[in-house]
Amino acid sequence: TENGMADNWFWVTTNDGQPLDDAKHAISDRLMEFVQFCMPTEEILCSKEFCRKCGNLCIKVDNSSEEGTVVTVEGFDRSGFLLELASIIEGLGFSMRNAEIEGGDSVDDPRIFKLTLVGPDGGVLDYQQSQALMFTMELVVSKVSPPGLS
Repeated sequence: TENGMADNWFWVTTNDGQPLDDAKHAISDRLMEFVQFCMPTEEILCSKEFCRKCGNLCIKVDNSSEEGTVVTVEGFDRSGFLLELASIIEGLGFSMRNAEIEGGDSVDDPRIFKLTLVGPDGGVLDYQQSQALMFTMELVVSKVSPPGLS
């Protein structure tokens, strides 16, 4: 150019190579297609039970009780683990109503944490909240897992 500066031009086109009249609108439409494609089915959204396994760890979320969501964490334990679970629950805005710890007397008897939670509205967790809880628990456990738990 006259002033020594270079110009770069980009043309945003459709998949067919046609120019876009309104790029912002087209990108928004394409993003919505992707979001709709990635959404779980209505059946999954209405499910009351979810389970996730991570190595020896099993996290079960049961939303069928009216008293709250029952979360069972099985197959993992270390010093301070209950505090970590409570921190995750608090960090996500949930409240723990009850906690029961069973087992853990030997290597063959894994400790089971059974927690009753309520969401920010005082009710059971919905699909998104349940998934966020399981994902975060799995993330915390996988970051500092003891040997043999991977």
